[in-house]
Amino acid sequence: MAISYISEAAHLSERQRRLLNLCGIVNASFAVVVLLAWSSVQLYLIEPIEWATWRPITRSQDLMSLGEYPFVILWLLPLLGMFGGFIFGAAGKSKQAYFCATTPIILIAGILCWYYFLPQDWH
Repeated sequence: MAISYISEAAHLSERQRRLLNLCGIVNASFAVVVLLAWSSVQLYLIEPIEWATWRPITRSQDLMSLGEYPFVILWLLPLLGMFGGFIFGAAGKSKQAYFCATTPIILIAGILCWYYFLPQDWH
């Protein structure tokens, strides 16, 4: 006999679980690409993030620059969103799980789309 503090109604459906897993994979893959392939993606990400945060991104070869403000948005925010989505999903709280999992995706995609697709006068 197992004791559970979460009711059976609190579990996510299979469709909700798949969507949450997809958001987690997108968040994790973006964070890993930023950390491991920074020299390749910096051409597309530096200018929009510097424009959105009004601070320059300095990326040196040491690990001390990983915690600097504009750069931390690109890797820590997706990881926190992924873990928050997992924790809330395991607790059966679908609204909070979707909020945590989709906020980094929407924020970073919104910054990139605003910078690259809207007219230069709106910057």
